[in-house]
Amino acid sequence: MRMGGFKGLIAPIAAGAADAIINPRLPINGIGSTAVGFIMKDQVVKTIGLYQVGQSLATFIPFLGASAGGVASQV
Repeated sequence: MRMGGFKGLIAPIAAGAADAIINPRLPINGIGSTAVGFIMKDQVVKTIGLYQVGQSLATFIPFLGASAGGVASQV
């Protein structure tokens, strides 16, 4: 079996691990996956990370975030 098929799995796994380590320590989610996406030049991982960052930042905006009674979704 060729190892080339597994290459595409490295970025998402690394991004998930980075988020699992970083997210509990920061008030903004997705920093780890965004960084991995940029470093590994993976557009999908970077986009998912930036989505999480945007969602986290929206919780700090009055009348839009979690304090407004909305429920934040998980990606």
